Amino acid sequence: MKYTLVFIIFVFSGQIAGAQQAITFDPATDVVALRKNTDTIEMLIPPEALALSVRESIPGISSVDSVRLIRFARSGYLMAYCQNNSRPESAITLAILLAETAAGTFYTDQLVISCSSTGNCRECSLTPACACVKGSGSCEQSVRLINLKKVTLYPRN
Repeated sequence: MKYTLVFIIFVFSGQIAGAQQAITFDPATDVVALRKNTDTIEMLIPPEALALSVRESIPGISSVDSVRLIRFARSGYLMAYCQNNSRPESAITLAILLAETAAGTFYTDQLVISCSSTGNCRECSLTPACACVKGSGSCEQSVRLINLKKVTLYPRN
């Protein structure tokens, strides 16, 4: 009975401690994704940590709705769907190039392609080209070199 109680306390204390752990993402050193096979890439960093890094690194972004991995033109990209600070009704789509090593690991690169909506466009798509997909306006494409910032995502209480 005594050993069972100790085991139960040990298991639950580990779960509680694990749930409270902060997540740090350092783009200079952290592997973002790993190649599983020829067609599949697995994201290793939680999307929330990537979203926080994007939001803190790129001026003009008020929020990041989602971050996901895509393969386009034989390269890997992080796609971030963001909201514009100055125009909350419009959106910005970012494609952040991932640099692949010979071992099949992916790190963030500095190349960021952005596609931002203008006029009455509410959402732009970057693949295969920067174009309006929701609304009647247009989209502007730009290419910049940006270093994503190191961030720490703290658990919510």
